[in-house]
Amino acid sequence: MDNNPTRYALSFRSAKLILLSSILCLALAGCKKQEVHAKIDSYKEIETMTFTNQRNETISTADLKGKVWVASFVFTSCNTECSYLTYRLRRVLGKLADENDFIMVSFTVDPQTDTPERLKTYAERYGRDSDQWHFLTGDYKKLTRIVKNNFLLPIADEAQKEKLLGSNDLIHSDRYAVVDKQGVVRFYVSGMLPNAEELIIDAVHQLLKEPASAPNPPASK
Repeated sequence: MDNNPTRYALSFRSAKLILLSSILCLALAGCKKQEVHAKIDSYKEIETMTFTNQRNETISTADLKGKVWVASFVFTSCNTECSYLTYRLRRVLGKLADENDFIMVSFTVDPQTDTPERLKTYAERYGRDSDQWHFLTGDYKKLTRIVKNNFLLPIADEAQKEKLLGSNDLIHSDRYAVVDKQGVVRFYVSGMLPNAEELIIDAVHQLLKEPASAPNPPASK
């Protein structure tokens, strides 16, 4: 029988270290899991709208009904965060391309410049001129109303727009919005967050599980 107290002390210390390491690993894993969990809420319902996509097709609210969709707000002459926001959505679509009830919608905040042809070139630049991704343009006042009143996000008015375009500093949001099958905004995330893509994918997966015929949840915002 081994009665060496030093050996027992070392064994106890090793076991204690292993236990602490295990607890730390579980804690870190839990934190990581929590970081990519999107907290679904209920905001505004998107009003009836009709715009034109990069293939010169008319896209209306009816075309989006029954789909979970991610909205972003960009313009083709933007040389700053727009490219990054669009690139990240390309990665999201790559991971969700097999989801039949999922699409993406990028609204231009400079519709006077961004014709369907320009938007098609922009889409092709990212290798995603896809039926699952609409780049929309149309009437500036209608688009501004949708962004401000439905998505609750900032956008330059016409007077600001003319002044800011020259400096490539057009006011628009870097946030993505995730919309459910009934057309209600349910989740927002900044495109600048490191885990934005994971949060979007998690939100989409949650909303895809909801029935398409479910009544609209009451807006809380």
